[in-house]
Amino acid sequence: MSLRWWEGPQWLTELPDFWRHGNILNEDIDEDEIEKEKLKSMKSLANTENIIQCNRIYSFFSKYQQIVRLVGWMLLFKHNCLCAKEERTRGELTSSEFHKAELKLVLMIQHESFEGENDKKLKGLVVFVEEDKILRVKTQIVNRRDKEDFRKPMLLPSNHEVVLKLIEHYHKKNLHCGLQIL
Repeated sequence: MSLRWWEGPQWLTELPDFWRHGNILNEDIDEDEIEKEKLKSMKSLANTENIIQCNRIYSFFSKYQQIVRLVGWMLLFKHNCLCAKEERTRGELTSSEFHKAELKLVLMIQHESFEGENDKKLKGLVVFVEEDKILRVKTQIVNRRDKEDFRKPMLLPSNHEVVLKLIEHYHKKNLHCGLQIL
């Protein structure tokens, strides 16, 4: 199959006068081989950790929620490509899909900005990887009885385009409050 894919059928190497005429599309087609190739491409899609390089996409959207929704739709598209037709998700993004998209976006930002736990930029911070693969920081308030996200915040770069849009989003959402309230 792989040779036929790249080189075409054998009769194509002959002179045009000797080419076959008529219905040539259905000859020697191995449906099982085609299905195997489809599965290979689907598996390679599933194995790609990063959806795409989103550097250019971020600049097309002016709002944080638009970027999260885009990532959510991309994850939903990936899910629908990998599952059976009956199991496909339809309709608007649910709140859990939106939350998964936010986590994926954070993961993508971290992959773009840091080289992992031992990045030179993170010297002096106690950084660890949570089970969701997101870099988090252990703070001095780790023993307080607050939410986990407060005690162990996600690590985000201060100068990333999406992080600035995230800050702007919460600034407007909280009616232009100052840093003390956030």
